[in-house]
Amino acid sequence: MTTTEQISEIFASNRDNLVKMYASRAGQDDVEDVIQEGFYRALLYKDSFNDKFTTMENWITSILNNCLKDSLREKRDGKAMHDSEEEPTINDRCPSDVELERKIVDDISNKRGETRQILWLYFKMGHKLEEIQRILSCSYTNVNRATTDFRLRCQDKYGHLMRD
Repeated sequence: MTTTEQISEIFASNRDNLVKMYASRAGQDDVEDVIQEGFYRALLYKDSFNDKFTTMENWITSILNNCLKDSLREKRDGKAMHDSEEEPTINDRCPSDVELERKIVDDISNKRGETRQILWLYFKMGHKLEEIQRILSCSYTNVNRATTDFRLRCQDKYGHLMRD
């Protein structure tokens, strides 16, 4: 029996018991979402299951527990954090993201020569490091160093970058 078949069988045979077990902790409104997300993750990461360390049931239970924690955290933090559906957007983006991108583009524009070209191709155009190396005929080390140094400076200055 394949891992996918085992996961499907466990879901089919234990679904009702799992709903009863997790309903008290997740709440009636969210228990179905927690169970479905847990089995989705199990199927998504089925290749990471190793029967030498645990049983399939225990593995799935740990995934379900993590889904429950995630659900409770979202419920708890959702009220304290801004709701992106209610925040005004500019072309489906938050104003803070647009402002951050403008500042980063300004920082790139203030660089000179090859460094500016590397940063523009990477952060604005979305090219990969290897592509930039070929486009500019420069060393991979220079491309990697320029993008890493700029990212670190921006993280210090702005807190994060929109693209990792």
